[in-house]
Amino acid sequence: MILGNVLDLQFLLFQKTLTSEKLMELLLLLLIILFLILFIILNSINVSVTSSLFIQLHEKLNNDVKFRGVKSLLNCEDDSPSLNSKILANENFEEYVSFLNSLVNMGTLNSFSKQELETLFGEHSELLKRHQVTRNYIVERNYTKLASALNIKTND
Repeated sequence: MILGNVLDLQFLLFQKTLTSEKLMELLLLLLIILFLILFIILNSINVSVTSSLFIQLHEKLNNDVKFRGVKSLLNCEDDSPSLNSKILANENFEEYVSFLNSLVNMGTLNSFSKQELETLFGEHSELLKRHQVTRNYIVERNYTKLASALNIKTND
């Protein structure tokens, strides 16, 4: 269709029989093409930003030295009082939970697909839900959106 209209324009210009209606039709077609190109460019920018954000969040959650110790403690199967004390006493535990809570509160996670969410948040979700002490901590600190995202029952 587009190629046909371009060929029509060349033919009409060559014959000098271009009418104002035909010119308006061709200008409208040109505008549609420009909008499509703009849409494609903006969409690719959005994908690039989302990908960059995903990579940054993944790096922060999985490679940040401060969070490694927290994850190591939460990864223990044991739910003993000794481990619970170590979890709560860890100097980076509050920051870890707060960071995950802020992601949920900002709606940052809504910009990702289910598969990306599982990759980014799945392990951390399971780690936080594993221990009663962490579930209680989230509820006691009124991290309601995080509790909801983790399917932790609150007193509401």
